[in-house]
Amino acid sequence: MKSVLLLILISFIFADEYYTIQPGDTLSAIAIRYGVTVSDLASWNNIANPNLIYAGATLVIKKGSSRSSNPPSTPSGNGKIYKITDSQMQQMGWRKYNLEDLNNCLRKFEINTVLRVRHFISQTSHESACGVYTQELGDSNYCSQYEGRRDLGNTKPGDGCKFKGAGYIQLTGRSNYQQFANYIHDSRVMEGVSYVAQKYPWTSAGYWWYSNNMNRLCDGNPSVEVVTRRVNGGTNGLAERKRYYEKACSIFK
Repeated sequence: MKSVLLLILISFIFADEYYTIQPGDTLSAIAIRYGVTVSDLASWNNIANPNLIYAGATLVIKKGSSRSSNPPSTPSGNGKIYKITDSQMQQMGWRKYNLEDLNNCLRKFEINTVLRVRHFISQTSHESACGVYTQELGDSNYCSQYEGRRDLGNTKPGDGCKFKGAGYIQLTGRSNYQQFANYIHDSRVMEGVSYVAQKYPWTSAGYWWYSNNMNRLCDGNPSVEVVTRRVNGGTNGLAERKRYYEKACSIFK
């Protein structure tokens, strides 16, 4: 009898969960809720584009899998701290940046090995043109592509422009802004793109990086193309990203 009860208990513990996507949900928000990664959810549910999900669809959440935690406020694991200098950023081609925010970001989100730093800095260098852009370009006509996007949580008029891409890896959509605001305990994030772009260009990028399990990916010594596909969803700007990575390899050692 005990063995039967044990088997029932084990089967319950490792039984899959199911979640019905609600209007305004994003895959990253669902991942944080269940303590898994976006890449896990995409893999379990055959989702080709993590930025495109539909209300009413059902997601499988596999129990017994390796679950991630929310980004920690202090380093864990080996406790390493990697500090970047002004000279290194200038060698990468950056002229405008917030070194304090950058090093706080590296510490907070455990971007603390050579491989992690090289990929993070090279990807953000491309995404922002070495810090020239802290927010997505485009007028109201451009922002219309985000208007009414329930997969991004954009449910109110004007959300498309208000919550367009901000930071060095562009945080996009009301839901993602809300998740970030909750994490850093700063309600002003919901003022929109200008506030995040000015206050948290690195921190918002690090939050995305950690939440999407980029550290683990980098630890496997992936190619620039593999990292780019995770960041970009494709290979846009791959040649330039490779050039930045080659430069990063000569600077960050």
